[in-house]
Amino acid sequence: IPVFQPVKIRTDYDPVLEARPDLIVTCAYGQLVPDAILDAALCVNLHGSILPRYRGGAPIQRALWNRDDETGMTLMKMASRMDAGDIIKISRIPITEEDDSGTLFEKLGQTAGRLIQNQLETLLKGEARFTPQNEAEATYAPVITGDEEKLDLTQDDETLLGQIRALAPHPGGYVIAAGKKLKLLKARLEPGAQSELHTFVKLGKAGLGLQLKNHVLVLEEVQLQGKPAMDIKSFMNGQGRSLPGTIAAQAA
Repeated sequence: IPVFQPVKIRTDYDPVLEARPDLIVTCAYGQLVPDAILDAALCVNLHGSILPRYRGGAPIQRALWNRDDETGMTLMKMASRMDAGDIIKISRIPITEEDDSGTLFEKLGQTAGRLIQNQLETLLKGEARFTPQNEAEATYAPVITGDEEKLDLTQDDETLLGQIRALAPHPGGYVIAAGKKLKLLKARLEPGAQSELHTFVKLGKAGLGLQLKNHVLVLEEVQLQGKPAMDIKSFMNGQGRSLPGTIAAQAA
């Protein structure tokens, strides 16, 4: 099977045209496809949200950060504007409390495979139905920036947990603990107050939490700067032992 990997599809697309394709399928493709390709074949895209919600490069992360209870994979006809083409089919899936970006990427990847397989014959026969998106309902999901990797401790407790889940397992959201970056990769909320705001608290024999406004953020997996990710028990058997009683800070 010939493999063609253009650096810039906007200028380097002749091999695509020469192949005279009947159908072009993209998924998580970070470049705008030029009109010359859009005009050469039926071009469809698989996008990881329920369009028109979350157009853009980080729909999965934004859905988690906003604490949505469902997401989905949209099969759409490609257009010259980003993620604005007519909708062919949407497959919806629930977002569970255990999901982070890693698990949701995996689930949506499997959903995308099933979706295109089920629609392939319809597309090739020219029998697909196209529904225009409602522009009034469009929202955008910009790519995560480096500044957004800094966990915002001023937001409400539930949204903070949403940010943690959105950034896990990569790149990982972090606070400053004892002068070092500490990525919080997996956590849950338990109601109540045990200490001063943003203070690390010891939980049981080998647990660690972070006091928030109305909850304790129970840490389950963390990664200290320069160290591998580890479960909280392993962390508390080492460098984590000194953290209870200290205050977590937001990065500048």
